[in-house]
Amino acid sequence: MPSDDASVLCQAFGRIDTYFANAGIMPQYTSIEDTTEESFMRCLRVNTLGPFLAIKHASKAMETAEEGGAIICTASIAAIRADVTPLEYSASKGAVISMVRSSADRLLGSGIRVNCVVPGGVVTSITTQVAQEMDNRGQSLKGYDMESFPPADPTAVAKVVRFLASEDSEFVNGQAIVADGGMSNSMGFRLVKKKKDFKNKFEKGMSRKD
Repeated sequence: MPSDDASVLCQAFGRIDTYFANAGIMPQYTSIEDTTEESFMRCLRVNTLGPFLAIKHASKAMETAEEGGAIICTASIAAIRADVTPLEYSASKGAVISMVRSSADRLLGSGIRVNCVVPGGVVTSITTQVAQEMDNRGQSLKGYDMESFPPADPTAVAKVVRFLASEDSEFVNGQAIVADGGMSNSMGFRLVKKKKDFKNKFEKGMSRKD
């Protein structure tokens, strides 16, 4: 968010109470070897620099009004666990979490809270794109329990954002709130009806030598 945008908002509404930095992109999935510097930097420019500018200019406007406020950014579980997303996307979202924590610390005493929501699979244009690219490559998520962790409706994440923007979260600051239905807390494996000799296969895997 450019400083001019913050000024326009303040002129129109008197102050900024809440700012939600939600814009993001996901580049096409490639191997590390095929990931270009241009793709990497473009992803960071949108996904990381964008939230930085939002924090920078929104916090300045909030400090000027002396009313405090809430700034919320969007990260991703791609930041906290190995994921099917491109490497640069994971890096950009990991940076958002670190930046939110550091910003919250820098702004202590100002009445401005900085947090981020960390969604898992959500039905958006980005996740639809990833699914289509995987189909095109003939890939699937091995071991992923789609029945237990189906993609969420965006409103599920919006409710977390609403909480972080409200006075109900007045004591929440510098936090990365995970909203993924438990996906990041699980390996995704579930007990199913036995069809093969799992014990022997498991023990064979345990004793396998590289």
